[in-house]
Amino acid sequence: MRIIVVLILTAALAWVFLKLFPSTNQTLAAVGASEAVEGTAAGNSAPNARTAAEGTAQPAPAQRQPEARPTPAPEPTERADAASTAAGAVDGQSPEESALGALLAHGHLAALEQQLQRPGSRLSEPRRAMLLSFVEAMTGRRDNGLERAQGPGVASSASAREQELLRVALGLAPYPPSAGAARPAPVERGLEMALAAQSAERASVEGRAVDAARGYSRLILMAFDAPWPADSGSLATWSESLERAQERHRWNPRGDWPHFELTVEPGDSLVAVRLRAIAERPELHLSTGLIARANGLRSEVIHPGDVLRIPTDPVRVEVRVDLRWMMYLHGDEAVGAWPVGVGREGSETLVGDFVVGGKQKDPTWWPRGRNPVPFGDPENPLGTRWIAWRAIGESKDTSYGFHGTKDPSSIGKADSEGCIRMHNERVEQLFEILPVGASVRVR
Repeated sequence: MRIIVVLILTAALAWVFLKLFPSTNQTLAAVGASEAVEGTAAGNSAPNARTAAEGTAQPAPAQRQPEARPTPAPEPTERADAASTAAGAVDGQSPEESALGALLAHGHLAALEQQLQRPGSRLSEPRRAMLLSFVEAMTGRRDNGLERAQGPGVASSASAREQELLRVALGLAPYPPSAGAARPAPVERGLEMALAAQSAERASVEGRAVDAARGYSRLILMAFDAPWPADSGSLATWSESLERAQERHRWNPRGDWPHFELTVEPGDSLVAVRLRAIAERPELHLSTGLIARANGLRSEVIHPGDVLRIPTDPVRVEVRVDLRWMMYLHGDEAVGAWPVGVGREGSETLVGDFVVGGKQKDPTWWPRGRNPVPFGDPENPLGTRWIAWRAIGESKDTSYGFHGTKDPSSIGKADSEGCIRMHNERVEQLFEILPVGASVRVR
């Protein structure tokens, strides 16, 4: 009887223990199921984590690793490739994504299509389909693009911004798209530039000069902030198109650009008009050449009663040393863009923010440690004009500036003593329209 009681008590205690403390295997299975659910939810949200305002998304929680742990090697499975590509669609940091962005930006759509169709890409099938859909839409195959864009997983392979740009290309949303991030991922930048180039070209063909000028301006500004090396062919094409369009916009005396008007009084010269304009708007930097060009004057001869328009957008210049290109801007709109030469190794161009200092026609060259070399001497490399840079807040010019050249083949190369070289005809134009005191940014 005693044995029976002991057995009954033992069984009861075992039953209570099992109820309170489930087995280790059961516990791990429950946690694993919970983690799987959380990981799936995070993975589904990652491709859409980017917004137009944020620009770049943080990795989803399931993708984060503790700093002490090494990054695991990618799994050689289709699922691992897809996950890797989804993350790339959000952060846009992979070399392949950067290369694809550059092809899009410079209009190499046929080459891009061939690359996407070649085996060996680490892009997932939905991501490739998204990009191919964009290419098809941009090359007159909209129906093919629409069908491809509706494939499984295509939408989730793209960021929210990429989806918007694809809709614009397919004709499902208007151009221009909403403003994107200041520093978008490479593919986003490429999609934006491809759309901008198409829009600007269409405006030019249709004779909409203002839209063309603003479109090519936007395109060149984006190229100056792009994360890939320059394509001088594309920059040259866009710059020439910009110049033609701006002749009918910013350099059109009847164009729609910010200004105020002054009436020429008896005895006035352009110098007097400039002084009156600055007295009325002290914040402006003006040159007589800028006033003349904006009003379509062929000479500085003006007559009493003439009404002159005075540009009010601040004039400035920006140089990208690595691109070997520069922009002349009114406000935030590029009005001209040209190739330049930059400093050679050991005499690199000084980068930073400056203002325009002294200007000279037919300049003498003052090499360090040597006698001055007059204009016209074969040893003088300065060409026909010199525009000095001055450090902000200083009264003395630096030894750096814009100048012409007797060697046009040096434009586009790193061959100067540190200054920015320009074709003579370009620096002569800039000499007239770039006022003393205007901003110069070199980066």
